[in-house]
Amino acid sequence: MNSLAIIKELQRYYYYSIDIEFLLDKETIPIDFSELNIDNDYENAFNPTAYIRAQLEENVYIKMQNNRNKGRLVVTVNTYNVESTVQKKYFKKIFMYEFPTTGLDEVNKQTDNDSNNKAYRKTYIGLIDIDAINRNKMIINNLFVNTNMSTMIHQYLTQDIIREPFDYNPDFDHFFIPPIEGIPEFLRYMNSRSSFYNTGFRYFDGYKCAYLLSNKGIPIDSKDNSFSTFYITISSANADPSQNTIIDGFMENINRKCYYIDVLSSVVKFYENTLQDKLFNQIYMIGYDGKTVKQDIDVNHADESKTKPKIIRTFDSNFNFINTLKNQLEITSQSLMMTCKCLDNSIVDPSKEYVLTFSGQYQDRSGRYLLTRKGEQYAKKGEQYICNTVLHFKKVSNN
Repeated sequence: MNSLAIIKELQRYYYYSIDIEFLLDKETIPIDFSELNIDNDYENAFNPTAYIRAQLEENVYIKMQNNRNKGRLVVTVNTYNVESTVQKKYFKKIFMYEFPTTGLDEVNKQTDNDSNNKAYRKTYIGLIDIDAINRNKMIINNLFVNTNMSTMIHQYLTQDIIREPFDYNPDFDHFFIPPIEGIPEFLRYMNSRSSFYNTGFRYFDGYKCAYLLSNKGIPIDSKDNSFSTFYITISSANADPSQNTIIDGFMENINRKCYYIDVLSSVVKFYENTLQDKLFNQIYMIGYDGKTVKQDIDVNHADESKTKPKIIRTFDSNFNFINTLKNQLEITSQSLMMTCKCLDNSIVDPSKEYVLTFSGQYQDRSGRYLLTRKGEQYAKKGEQYICNTVLHFKKVSNN
């Protein structure tokens, strides 16, 4: 890894080719835009949020405003290594769209300086994934016999999905699902009846594919020929003053089948949970039949000499849920975010394993981390787009 020759051979820098078109009936109009922003909040949301900053001809702006109910935007994002001309599809999606209703001072009219003297509008446009809307409107209501949890879940997750095998997959002679609207609420209900994983679950319906994962942070095969583990080294910003603030790209190790990212501590921000850890250090769960289970929590409690329990009642005596609560509390104590540039965002996702190594004063923070959020900020540079990727992590157990 210390050989400069090897580093050069493995170094990868990724740029993007992005096309956005406005579709109305049989008419197709290319959209001139300077920025595309995508926020993938794997921890608190079920779908990405996205918007573009565009410059529209006045007549196109008016046409889009007047046809918001039936007009559509098609967004195609391809990525490629700068040393190669071969492009790889990241995603292609059809979106509904919305213009801002507040902050209209950001929207202005300007006159082009060329001979055509055209009027333009600069505006932000929000993107709404049609496929996700349809899945979230689906009504689920069924009665199953002689089945198991995994089979029932699989029947309704029909999109491309990376799914981690369940820790618990009980059999049922019969199982009734009351009317439930949308996949997220369906998964919440099913998990309340029998926990999928002993660490809780995450469901995210992304633009490339969907994910149903635990909070363990272990690598899951994505079946797209990408490697499953990222090793991220965070070096002291004072170690080499000649380095740039952001170290671009990443390295690909074919032999070890993994990726390496090097960043400086100057682009890393830490977050500490100083409130939740002090509230309680034990979970005490009571079932409907009076049976009880307790779990100690490994957190920095305000007074280690005292036991401060959090008392919870569980539906259907689903005592596996206590492991979910324990994990959620323990992994919130150490969080961080970092900014990287020229990554291949099509392979940076929550199904990967992330091992962070710190030098200097933060060595005690080294370990495995869970990717909880990914922000993608695409900006135009010449004929292509460059992306700043903001990664959010929470530390998990190395077990």
